[in-house]
Amino acid sequence: MVYFCKDYGRLGIYSGLLYQPVFYVFVLVSIYFNPWFSIRTSALSDLGSTFARYPWIFNVGLGLASFLGILFSMEFLRKNRGIYGYFSYGILLSSIFFLTIIFFPDNLPVFIFDHITVHKFFTLFGFATLVISMFLYSFYWIYSRQFIFGVSLILYGIIAVLIAYFLGGPGWASLEIAVSSITLIWSYMAIYIQCSGGHNGSATD
Repeated sequence: MVYFCKDYGRLGIYSGLLYQPVFYVFVLVSIYFNPWFSIRTSALSDLGSTFARYPWIFNVGLGLASFLGILFSMEFLRKNRGIYGYFSYGILLSSIFFLTIIFFPDNLPVFIFDHITVHKFFTLFGFATLVISMFLYSFYWIYSRQFIFGVSLILYGIIAVLIAYFLGGPGWASLEIAVSSITLIWSYMAIYIQCSGGHNGSATD
C-alpha cells in the first residue's frame, strides 16, 4: 500500500497507520504498571498524572501519538487543499491540544477559568474537535457517494459511544477509548480512499 500511495507521502501514510496504535501500546504498558487503573472509574490521563507510577510512559506515548497525528493531518492538508482537506484541521488541532496536556497533568492546579484546569480545557477541546471532524468526514463521504465508508463510520461511532456509555462507569476512560477507536477507523478509511483514488485531492471540492 505504501508503494501504491508513494505520491501521497510515505511519512504521511506511516503516521496515519501508526498514530493510534502507538498510543494504545503505551496505554497498555502504563496500565500494567498501574493496576489500580479502571476503565469504569478512571480517565486515561490519570495514567500520566503525578500520582501514577511511571507517568512518563503514558505521556511519552501521548506525545508520540500526537506528533504522528500532526504529521498525518499536515500531509492530508497538503494533498487535499479543498473542503475535504480543511476538515483535517480538526485532527491537527486535537493533536496539538493532546500534545499540550502532557505538560499539564490532570492533578496540576493550573486554571483557565474558575474550576476548569488547563488540562481539562485542552482535553475537552481535543476530543470535541476529533468528534466534529469524524462527523464532517462521514457526511462528506456520504455526499460524495462513498456511502459504505460514511455510513459505516457513523454507525460504528454510535455503537462505540453507546457501549462506552452504558457499560462504562463514572470515569471517562471508556468514552475516551471509544473516540480513539473511531479515529483509528477513520484514519484507515481515509488512507484507503486516498490510495484507491476515491478522492483525487482536488482543491475545489
